[in-house]
Amino acid sequence: MGGIGSYVRQSAAALALAGHEPHVFTVGEAGEYPANVPPGVTLHLTPEPASLVEYGQLPAELAAVVHTGGEAIYRLAIGQLLTAAMKRQHALQAFEVVEVADVDASGLPLLLEGGRDIPVIVHLHTCTAIANRIHKPKIEPADQLIEALESAQIHLADAVCAPTHAVVRSTREMMPLDREPAIIPHPFVYPVGVFAEPPADGPILFVGRLEWRKGCGVIAEMLGEFLEKNPTARFRFIGPDTSSAPGGTSVRRFIQDCLGSGHGLPVTRASGPCEVLSIADRTSLADQSIPHGPEARVTIDDSSSRVEFTGELSASEVAVALKECSFCVLPSLSENFSLSICEAMAAGRTTIVARKTGSMEVLGEAAVVVEPGSADSLLAAMDTLYRDRSRLNELSGLAFDRLRSLCDPVAISKQRVDFYRQAISEFKARVQRLNTLPAQIAATVLPCLSRMTAALMRVDEPSDSPGGRLLAIFKKVNGGKPAEVILYGAGKHTARLLSQRHCWERHGHRVLGLIDDHPRFVSTPIYLGLPVRSLADASSAGNLPAVVLSTDTYEEQFWEQTQSLRDNGVSVFKLYGG
Repeated sequence: MGGIGSYVRQSAAALALAGHEPHVFTVGEAGEYPANVPPGVTLHLTPEPASLVEYGQLPAELAAVVHTGGEAIYRLAIGQLLTAAMKRQHALQAFEVVEVADVDASGLPLLLEGGRDIPVIVHLHTCTAIANRIHKPKIEPADQLIEALESAQIHLADAVCAPTHAVVRSTREMMPLDREPAIIPHPFVYPVGVFAEPPADGPILFVGRLEWRKGCGVIAEMLGEFLEKNPTARFRFIGPDTSSAPGGTSVRRFIQDCLGSGHGLPVTRASGPCEVLSIADRTSLADQSIPHGPEARVTIDDSSSRVEFTGELSASEVAVALKECSFCVLPSLSENFSLSICEAMAAGRTTIVARKTGSMEVLGEAAVVVEPGSADSLLAAMDTLYRDRSRLNELSGLAFDRLRSLCDPVAISKQRVDFYRQAISEFKARVQRLNTLPAQIAATVLPCLSRMTAALMRVDEPSDSPGGRLLAIFKKVNGGKPAEVILYGAGKHTARLLSQRHCWERHGHRVLGLIDDHPRFVSTPIYLGLPVRSLADASSAGNLPAVVLSTDTYEEQFWEQTQSLRDNGVSVFKLYGG
């Protein structure tokens, strides 16, 4: 999921349709990705460090040393693994060009190789520095290191491209750009069909991660008032929750609190099509004991389901929801080239977007534009569009037609290949560019190199890494004596954590298993060699050991979801929140 993943899929599919041979390198295990890889696209999966430790291909101590460098060095390690996988394939079948995203700096290891024989292009999406300035009240040294590595990758690239002028402006505000990136829109393989007007009673949609950067805070501020002014209106949030609300809390909970306390809309929590628990009073949701699992479907209503949180849906379910809606609202504070907006345009639905973002460039005359971060501006635009049926139909038709001209896969593939060919023709080994890297990049790298060297010399434990944090919790669980815990979460953070097993196992501590409700574990309830159970199964098992929340982004939500465990006397620990 995510914008970069959506872009890679669409771009690779378009290039394959144009007769080229795109290969995609990413981290993962067999069976972890869906089988419907686009025809003509070759997917290469590279095991992550935790898997390499489990397979005996990487000493656990060395994996732990990588983590002492922090999140940025872990990302650099992933880049090394992807680079090695690409080079092995390159030796068998020579590639002509490599494209990497700015986020994560996964192409930096390849760019640092003086003897490489292939040009590297960096595609600007939305660098970490932009997201950090929106989501974080304070930029820590670890954040600065990630930003520095991404800046170094852009600086060393053989060519740079971007989908919109807006993302170039935003990136330039964060870091120096010594060249003008080529602007190439994203392709979109749209379905064949004719335009159909929005239904008269369709809901209004938000599609994407529930994230502060996506404008969810602005929606929360005005949604209650909009619903009061328009008694028949309905609003649906489609996408996973995040902890990017003020204070690192759940965005979904923030929206629910605003609705509950601001405009008195009663709240409904539906765990199934027939089982409904209603809270009819008008108190804040913060005072209610309502489960908020990532897969839970939650509605907030006033006798009909007027606000709904569906969680993450499949691509086919999103397509159906777009056809059923009136229009979309995606007032991102920063945006490059939203594939969610492309999906809406493909269905013939217009979108309300914020000024000065890439979304304006995508929608053009089909957009309804509001001031960034302004709840009043958004309220006025939604109110007008909801009531003006003629304008809604006109903009919806414009959106339908514009996508098919702006994002035509054949035309965009030609643009992209022409850009690739120019980069290939101008390619020279650019080792000398290393001498022009800004000094602050070195300043951010040196402290982490010192920490990693100390870990290699066994001078100290990697206390700032995920494994070091878990070791500290183990010592609390059983007073320093060997203890056993279960991790709640079986995702990327847990993979990072389990690559540091030696941190606690050499002290006699053990992780017995994992708790996760993701559907992928129904048929294969094993992750990195550990059994995976649902929260319900774990709760009913009895004699549950201490549970540790294995997440850095969803900790607040995971904490809420373990309320039943804590009520039954199970000790639950946070890795980050104390």
